[in-house]
Amino acid sequence: MRHVPLVLTAALFALAGCATRAPVADVTRFHLGQPIPGDSVAVVSAETGLEADATRDAIAGELARLGFRPTTGNTTAYVATWKAEQSAVEGPPKPPRFSIGLGGGGFSGGRGGGGIGVGGGVNLPVGSSRPGDTQLNTLLQVEMKRRSDNSVVWEGRASRASLAKDGNPVPGLVRAMFANFPGPSGQMVQAPAK
Repeated sequence: MRHVPLVLTAALFALAGCATRAPVADVTRFHLGQPIPGDSVAVVSAETGLEADATRDAIAGELARLGFRPTTGNTTAYVATWKAEQSAVEGPPKPPRFSIGLGGGGFSGGRGGGGIGVGGGVNLPVGSSRPGDTQLNTLLQVEMKRRSDNSVVWEGRASRASLAKDGNPVPGLVRAMFANFPGPSGQMVQAPAK
């Protein structure tokens, strides 16, 4: 019994660590292992809308950080095309917010001060279950080609599962994908996606 407080403390620290763990993405990159000199690049996609604009701007921002010059037009040295895919999965229902606990009394008996204790209890949910959290599975792909001969010089893929209530995961996927550019070719690694 002396070790119970120590075990409980360790368990609480482990749970706290899980709750504050930074999001990570699975990232895979492909390239020829040759330097990719920074030059002008057009970031394009068939997708439209505010989220598409935000994704394009995030990719252009990372490329600019890496020494490329994002611009528009048909005379850039590179073309970076991207696409994002997302699917939603409804999580299991949550129990009702409230429950009433009913407990039974105990019985103790025996000779000489010893005995056996008996007790019981039950929790009764109040109300109906609530919908579960929606999980988003997101995949982002970027392909960078040399405009002069249409050859692929770099390709990256980043994916992660997140909760819909946590917001758009794509900006974090962009940062994870371009971390340590160009990255190890053909290897899946985990990178921070915050």
